[in-house]
Amino acid sequence: MKREKIFNLIGIIIGIAIIIVGCTVMFDKHVTAPNLNNDNVNISVSDTTSDASFGADFYTYEYDATQAAANNTAISADNSTVIAENSTNIANRMSNFTANIIDKISYCAGIAFIITGILVLLSYAKKFSLCFVKSNNAETSDKSSESIIEDNNNLLEQKNGDKN
Repeated sequence: MKREKIFNLIGIIIGIAIIIVGCTVMFDKHVTAPNLNNDNVNISVSDTTSDASFGADFYTYEYDATQAAANNTAISADNSTVIAENSTNIANRMSNFTANIIDKISYCAGIAFIITGILVLLSYAKKFSLCFVKSNNAETSDKSSESIIEDNNNLLEQKNGDKN
């Protein structure tokens, strides 16, 4: 009987531990990924170039072509910067979305742990209390069976005494 009480007491402690774990899982806020930003990136592109004049038309045409190439490179760099910023924004949104899902799942898991802990606690608490009832009943049942036998013997003696 004593071993059963100890076993049930350990079950009660385990149930309380499960409830505590459920509370910590449920109310734990997860760290979200840091926001990615392009503050470090500094692209400065000059769209204008200084005028130059050359002695022959070839050099003037070459200058115009180089200037157009430089402008196109600057526009491409600007477009790459915009694409990088958009990609960063998408990554931030996905990170926040994933963090929200993880928070919701951990909240539900915490509730499941708490319910499981309560059920374990109640189950072992019931068995623990029944151990005391059984021990009390065992003591009283021995006494009551003796008293019942005495009462029956007294009744039999009374009936036999009344018949004589």
